[in-house]
Amino acid sequence: MRAALAIARQHGYGVWADEILTISDEIEGWSPWTEMKVRDGVGKYLLKSAVDGLLPHGIVYRKKQGFGAPVAEWFQGELGRRAQDQIKRSSLAERGLLDYDRLDEMWNAHRSGPVNWGFHLWNIYNVSAWHDYWIAGRVLA
Repeated sequence: MRAALAIARQHGYGVWADEILTISDEIEGWSPWTEMKVRDGVGKYLLKSAVDGLLPHGIVYRKKQGFGAPVAEWFQGELGRRAQDQIKRSSLAERGLLDYDRLDEMWNAHRSGPVNWGFHLWNIYNVSAWHDYWIAGRVLA
């Protein structure tokens, strides 16, 4: 168990690993990092207080927000052609798990513009790459 927790600590889960170790050994643990992460209900307190005066208050203390990658636009160009080719050559194609004629129709419709299939094609591309690497044991280029 200690080896697994050491690995967890190396990958950024140090606070979690320390909690498990202290609980399992029935000792009290304390880390200054846990104190600096949240203070008075403000997450990333230390970082925010360091830049509070350098950046506008509204930016420093705004709610967390995500951003989307422009996959639909990317797939209309060279990346889309490469992804389509990789999907056709994937180990999933060898198993006949997908309707590749339908996928070609989706790619063509996506490129010509009447339909945005970017999200669906991105998922199929990722599942194909995942299957190639984890199931078929292929090295991805």
